[in-house]
Amino acid sequence: MKILIGSIFLILMGFLSVLISFLSILKSMGYFSFGGEGTLPDELSSALIYGGGSLMVLGVLLLAFGSRLTKITHGKTSVELEPAVPKYTEESANIAEQVEQKVLDLEERKQCESYAETKVLPGGSVPDYSAVQSTQVSQLLVRPSAHPMTPMYILDKNYRILDWNEAFSLAFDRTMEGRQGQSVLEWMYHLDNYEEVLDHGESIFSGAEKLPYIDVENIEYTSLRYGPFSAVKRAFQVPDDNGQCFGWLITMDLQFTNPNEKLRYKYDLLRLNGL
Repeated sequence: MKILIGSIFLILMGFLSVLISFLSILKSMGYFSFGGEGTLPDELSSALIYGGGSLMVLGVLLLAFGSRLTKITHGKTSVELEPAVPKYTEESANIAEQVEQKVLDLEERKQCESYAETKVLPGGSVPDYSAVQSTQVSQLLVRPSAHPMTPMYILDKNYRILDWNEAFSLAFDRTMEGRQGQSVLEWMYHLDNYEEVLDHGESIFSGAEKLPYIDVENIEYTSLRYGPFSAVKRAFQVPDDNGQCFGWLITMDLQFTNPNEKLRYKYDLLRLNGL
C-alpha cells in the first residue's frame, strides 16, 4: 500500500511539473494568455520538464517493480524496505483448523520432568484445581486481561493455568489447550530453553518473601507453523482488593527469526479475530 501511494504521488508530481512547463511555453509563444504577463524562464521550464518526466518514469517503475524491492540506495544513503509480503491471503480464512497442535513425545516429556524434579518450583504442593469452584477465574478475568493481538495467558496465585487468548494459541501451536487448571510447568516443557526458564522461576519465585510486581525473561520456541522465534516474557502480578497476590498476567513480545513469518503470523491473527 505504501509503495502504491508513493508511486501515484511521484507520477502526479511529475505530471504537474511537465504540465506547468508546457503551459508556460505555450503562453510565451502567444497561444493564450492568463495570469498576467509573466512566464517561466526557459531554463526553469526545461528543468521542470526533465525533472517532471523523471518523476513520472520513477513512479511508473516503482509501481511496476516496487513490491520486489528490499533496499533503495542513493550515494551513501540507503533505506531498508519491508520484505515482500507472501501471498498468505490465499490461504483459508479458517486459520484455527490449520494450526497443528504441538505435542511432546514420551521421551521428551520424561526428560523435562526429570529436570523439573531437581528444582523447588512454586505452586508444586497446591490442591487440585476445581472447575466447579471457578470464582477466582471470573474475578481474575475482570482485571487486566488479554488484548487480542498480543499473546497472553493468566495464572492463579499458585501458578496454575486459567486462561489464554487466541494470539497465544496461534503462536504456540495450541500447546496450552487442555491444560486449564494444570501447573504452568506442563506448558513450559514445550520451550526450547525450558531448563533456563525453570532455573529462573526457581530463583525468583520459590520461597520468595516478597514476590516481584513484574518479572521479565527471554524464552525460545520452535513453532510448527512459523519456525523458531524468541519472546520477551513479562509476568505482571495481579493484586486482589487488599493488595495481595491474586494471580499473574503474562504477555509475550514475539521476535521472529524470519521477518516473513512475522507478517504471516499477523495476517493469520487478523483473520482469526475477524479484524
